[in-house]
Amino acid sequence: MKSSLAFIALAAAGLMVGCASGNATGSNASETAANTENASVSSPKAALEVVKKISAECKSPIVQMVTKQDGSHHYLLDDATLWQTDDNGNVKLVKKLEDATDNYKLIPSDGVIIHYTDNKIMLVHIESNTELFRLAGDPKLKTVLFSPNNHEMATRDSDNVFNVWNVPKRFSGIQISETVQDFINRQSPDNKLRFSVDAYAVSLTNEGRAILAADDPANNKIGLIYFMDDKNAKGTLKAIGRTNSHISHLAIALSGDNIAAVDETGQLFVSSTGEDKGFKIYAKKYNDLINVKFVGEDVLAIAKNKLTRIDIATGAVKWTYDISPKSCYAPNSVKILCSTGNTIEDINGETGTLNRIYFFTSQNYGIIEGGELRGTMPEQCYK
Repeated sequence: MKSSLAFIALAAAGLMVGCASGNATGSNASETAANTENASVSSPKAALEVVKKISAECKSPIVQMVTKQDGSHHYLLDDATLWQTDDNGNVKLVKKLEDATDNYKLIPSDGVIIHYTDNKIMLVHIESNTELFRLAGDPKLKTVLFSPNNHEMATRDSDNVFNVWNVPKRFSGIQISETVQDFINRQSPDNKLRFSVDAYAVSLTNEGRAILAADDPANNKIGLIYFMDDKNAKGTLKAIGRTNSHISHLAIALSGDNIAAVDETGQLFVSSTGEDKGFKIYAKKYNDLINVKFVGEDVLAIAKNKLTRIDIATGAVKWTYDISPKSCYAPNSVKILCSTGNTIEDINGETGTLNRIYFFTSQNYGIIEGGELRGTMPEQCYK
């Protein structure tokens, strides 16, 4: 059984050697301009060429990324170092986490992270590593998903029940020391989504709304898509489409009005959750996709070698951007963050142009922005 996560952890492996020197700490790292020859980055294409020439050991694998409620962005490397950036291009090494990377899940709440052990799912305070409370659910599943605006978070039980918390209400202002009643109130989910089918892909939006993919082998039906509006129709699944092929990824607009799906062949399907039946006319126009997200109310089609922003109403292409992404998401309608595995590309969601590129090691970082290459990477990284 598979789960579609709002934020997808990247499979990555690699050794970091040679770039361990530097003076980055838990506060803002001291930054110097990189001293490189022929490091012209006057255009996005030139910036990408510069990044390609940087030695591999100076670009550590990035396995998770998330936007926090305060607007900063966190990136978890495969060595369990946690980095932070903001929209002004400032960079900070937050911490080296105590456990292996696979035992953590980044979440949008400020100052906290999910930590898995063999027998529990904990919400812990990043700086002090203090357990704040435990989340209801089976820790072995490690299934956590978020709504597009990160206001709703769900974990899945082994019986396919999704426990849902409202992130601003439950996790903002968490105190390291709480009363017993506060602990009990926080541990209890705000909602439970119970699906009557065996869902293998789920996407969540606000107020108990979700879409899910399931098969019906008994009736020889594959790729069924259901919409649940648990606020207005408690526990009711509404069938809104069928792809006739296994669905790999699902996304739902923040409004809950439209959904997008990618099947195992890489084809795109877009549908309304309202009374309109069937898929929109341009549903199969895009092929070779590896995922799909929403940018505002537009569809972001993520292919092996490019991104495409598609107008949901007309099917028209607003822009394309050349990239080979491992993972992308849109914190808002004007920003898209994509990981290529060992770099982060910050893309303008309105125009499809490159804002900046980040890359990290356990102690150092580099940025390409506005024709400038800067950061704390040692000179040997650029040779």
